[in-house]
Amino acid sequence: MLLEKRDMNLEMREEGMAWHYTHYDHNKRLGEVEKEARENRIGLWSDPNPVAPWDWQASGRLKGPANKHRK
Repeated sequence: MLLEKRDMNLEMREEGMAWHYTHYDHNKRLGEVEKEARENRIGLWSDPNPVAPWDWQASGRLKGPANKHRK
């Protein structure tokens, strides 16, 4: 995604604010910058046990009063 000629996908991963979902995206550069962010414990990688969004969703944590509109 470009915003004012900036690659926001790349920038979000550089800042440790997004996961590189390699199942659908095979961009090696995104993987490299995510690896750097992980190694430098930037953003979400500062958490010792970050949980990928797809794992969090699969765990059923979306169920409950706050998300009763979801099935």
